[in-house]
Amino acid sequence: MTRTRAIPAEKRFELDLALLIGPVEGDGLTDEEMEAGWEIYGDELMRDYRGLLGTRLWGWWRFVVGEEAPRGKFAEPTRLAELGQLTDEEIAVIAERANEARTRIGTDAQRGTLTAAGWTGGDLDDVELWGRIEEVMKR
Repeated sequence: MTRTRAIPAEKRFELDLALLIGPVEGDGLTDEEMEAGWEIYGDELMRDYRGLLGTRLWGWWRFVVGEEAPRGKFAEPTRLAELGQLTDEEIAVIAERANEARTRIGTDAQRGTLTAAGWTGGDLDDVELWGRIEEVMKR
């Protein structure tokens, strides 16, 4: 059922934020308002979304899939692959990143990511993510 009632303008910022990242304590939004907001604005928010490759908005997970967004390294793109929701473009980019990364692993050109815990990830993460996606797609 598509709702046509508008969300009050003074709540639009809070609503958009909640649909992007999840509700924030004290935002004053009800579950009904967030669901109505997704029905009204969800397509627009998804069209304009420029987040990380292999991720979706909080509202998409909640109101389209009906589950919490997966947490953890590689969890969201892997779950999207399981659901058949990775786009062809996302799959191609993830595969290409892994292919490029493989050529650098073990060389001076190997890329990594500096985190609070030290130098990690980067090329190795790109290859591991593609391995997980590829495994899911074979099922």
